[in-house]
Amino acid sequence: MVRYLKYADIDPSRWNAAINNDTTRLPYGLTWWLNAVCPGRWDGLVLDDYRAVMPLPREPFSFRRPFSSWAQPWLLSGTEVQVQRPFFTQQCGPFGGLRPGDITELFANLPNGLPPLTLPLTENALTTEVPTEYTLEFRTNYVLDLSPELETIRAGYHKDIRRKIRKHGPATLLAADPDLVVDNYRKKIGPKAGLKAKHFTCARTLIKAAIQHDAGYCYQLQSENGELLATGFFPQHRGRIINLLPVSTPIGYQREGMAMLIDEVIKKHHGPGNLLDFEGSDISGIAKFFSYFGPEKRPYLTIR
Repeated sequence: MVRYLKYADIDPSRWNAAINNDTTRLPYGLTWWLNAVCPGRWDGLVLDDYRAVMPLPREPFSFRRPFSSWAQPWLLSGTEVQVQRPFFTQQCGPFGGLRPGDITELFANLPNGLPPLTLPLTENALTTEVPTEYTLEFRTNYVLDLSPELETIRAGYHKDIRRKIRKHGPATLLAADPDLVVDNYRKKIGPKAGLKAKHFTCARTLIKAAIQHDAGYCYQLQSENGELLATGFFPQHRGRIINLLPVSTPIGYQREGMAMLIDEVIKKHHGPGNLLDFEGSDISGIAKFFSYFGPEKRPYLTIR
């Protein structure tokens, strides 16, 4: 049985238990994550007393948001909104102890009057379970198994990455203040992506929530001379560490700061069962860079 629950009617503990039971080990459906990126603007589908759940975030219509070329605005209480992924949230479910046919059942029970839906599903979602009236598209993601010994992982790097790290290293990975991470991202990525103050406020809120739940790290990479080369925020859930808000400084761009940052994060967090989620990308140059670390390609579906 599927129930549609308004935000206020959702039981957070049972909802989060479903997220914790999901094999992807993604944090995006946890209540604290959703409350950070779309506070009070999400409802959900609940299957069989919280065996599986699917967030339905309501976001203002925006052509700048990825996937929004599909989007169709819908007027709700004077505001154009749609069911759409929040910022900094790559995959939106369903999550839980999913069985064959569950996704089909969830989509068959979407409530009448729901705004237009444009959502990325998780990497486990199968095209055969999505109803035929939806348009599907695959998005790119890479995930690296951190279980092997460090030297085994590094042996899987492309020779160009190994060469760059040897040439420009060593460097030191240090904890970073969240404001440093967000400010660097704002300066480098903000103008390109058309991001506004509200997006960086959202990023700060998300980082604060992750740290409060012992579910994330803010890092900076410094050269031997103390120069700042790169920064990033790395949320984690059950050993899956996500490469979110990474950015090189101008000096770091010249000295392969991003390659060394990722290598140092791998060095720090490698261990049995751990994963590094590169969080994209469909941009060919970035995808090629990520692929040079030897990860597995794990595409996920977006639907409308």
